[in-house]
Amino acid sequence: MTTTTHPRPVLPARQVRWTRLGAGMGYTNTEPKRAAIRAAVEAMMWVDPAQLSDVLESAPVRHYVAGLFYLRRWALTAAAVEPFSDATHPASPPDGQRRLIGLQSVTGERYVLLDLGYEAIDLLHDTPLCEEVGRG
Repeated sequence: MTTTTHPRPVLPARQVRWTRLGAGMGYTNTEPKRAAIRAAVEAMMWVDPAQLSDVLESAPVRHYVAGLFYLRRWALTAAAVEPFSDATHPASPPDGQRRLIGLQSVTGERYVLLDLGYEAIDLLHDTPLCEEVGRG
C-alpha cells in the first residue's frame, strides 16, 4: 500500500519585528504610530541603491548600512525613501525633514530607518517567511 501526500500550498508571508530602540524613544510605542509607519512603508518605491547614493551616504545612515550589511555593500539590493511626518512625537523636527529609509538585502530582509537629519533610528526589521496553508 502506498500513501500519497499532496503538497500544501505555500504562501509568502513576512514577519515584522519592531525594535526596542524605536519603541523606547516613543516612535513605535503605540499601534497608531506603527500603523502610520506600515502605511508609509507600503507606499515606498524600491529602487537600485545607486539611485539613492546621496541618502545612503549621509552621515547617520551610512553607519547603519555598514552595520546591517556587515560592510558588504553588495548585499544591499534595493532602497527606498518616503517622507514621514510624526506629529505625535514631541522631539520630531519640522515637517519635510523626517523620512523613512528602507533597505533590502539579497535575502529579502528589509530594514526601515527613521532619518531625522541629525540622527537615524532603526525602527523595524521585516523578514520573509514561507507559510504553509492548512487544510480546513
